[in-house]
Amino acid sequence: MIAPRLLVVADHGFVGDTERWLGLLREVGRAAQGHPVAIQVRAKQANEQELAQLAGLAREVVARDVPLFLNGPQALAEELGYDGVHWPEAAIAGGPSPRPSVLAEPSPRPSPFARERERSVTAVEGREVLLRSAAVHGVAGLRRAELAGVDFVVFGSVFEPGSKPGDGAGVGALAEVTRAAKVPVVAIGGITPERVADCALAGASGVGVVSGVLAAASPGNAVHTYLAAWEAAAGIVTQGEAR
Repeated sequence: MIAPRLLVVADHGFVGDTERWLGLLREVGRAAQGHPVAIQVRAKQANEQELAQLAGLAREVVARDVPLFLNGPQALAEELGYDGVHWPEAAIAGGPSPRPSVLAEPSPRPSPFARERERSVTAVEGREVLLRSAAVHGVAGLRRAELAGVDFVVFGSVFEPGSKPGDGAGVGALAEVTRAAKVPVVAIGGITPERVADCALAGASGVGVVSGVLAAASPGNAVHTYLAAWEAAAGIVTQGEAR
């Protein structure tokens, strides 16, 4: 299964200005090239027409070798050439039928994070199926997402988020989900570089951020800071397992 080490949620509502948002997407996309980073395009306040326009503009400014997920309709993601689609937890039940991979041992698929990657898609009734991720807030949501055939889930908020009001569920809740999961779990919500190790030790396969990158003085540098924090955290986890 596939999951990014860093998922940057490019929230249009958080940024506010479309031109600035596109500039941030462009900068984050450049920093992400050649690294295990994916970008999720999110514009929850947009209507159907506005989302289609924003999603199209985002697709134009992000390099094709950087995995791009759309928080929106799968048909639109396919039409615009996105690599994946992301479901809010409330939308999981209405997702496509389970893939064969959730009914039997999945066959190996190429990673979308290799430098010279091929788009990882599965043919179902003659059409392409994008990579899938879903937001979950506990084990019940995780189980629904797994039955829907997701490639990974995004669990949160782990800590108090910096991009919206809310409380954090805590590292213990993250660990509960990772122990129960059959797919990789990306932790999100208030994740600073200093908290990456806690998430890795709790079993997360990666971390997701909004304000940690989008509100940084240099979003590109922030991407590399998070990646360095993950590499350091992976070393801590490996040492712990060796003991």
